[in-house]
Amino acid sequence: MLSIKVPPLGESITEATVSRWLKQEGQAVAAGETVVELETDKITVEVPALKAGVIGRRIRHEGDVVHVDDLLGELNDGAGAVPVALPLPGRAAPVVAAAISAPQRSAPSARRLADEQGLDLAGVVGTGLSGTISKPDVLAAMAAMASAVPTTIPSFVPPEIPAFAQTVAPP
Repeated sequence: MLSIKVPPLGESITEATVSRWLKQEGQAVAAGETVVELETDKITVEVPALKAGVIGRRIRHEGDVVHVDDLLGELNDGAGAVPVALPLPGRAAPVVAAAISAPQRSAPSARRLADEQGLDLAGVVGTGLSGTISKPDVLAAMAAMASAVPTTIPSFVPPEIPAFAQTVAPP
């Protein structure tokens, strides 16, 4: 069994938030394949599997705050790894449709920025893995909204006064 730990995050960064697990318990992973994403105020870190194996136990959950060298989960060595089924040549791979009503995933920094700016994430298109909304997606949505707002105030044009309402000066 190998430990999945929080890697060094940078010179002044000591903690991160578990953004999302890309692999479920019992799921096979290849060496170097990203297992979990961590997010700080500055960066998103992908934590890879150091060896091929099967995800054993996930100790930390999405939204948990972790520190450098904290244990995130366990990776069981290659024994018991489940082979990945590949589509046969000439046959299409099965398509899995996402539920329309499913809530869209978003990174903690994206949610924080959207909350600070009063932006509803329902209108933001996520460009991250599996459509996850990232901080750059929120910034792009804010820029698009800013460009849609007119920057000049339209000049006031008084309404035309009908002829019957015009007064005539007394003689």
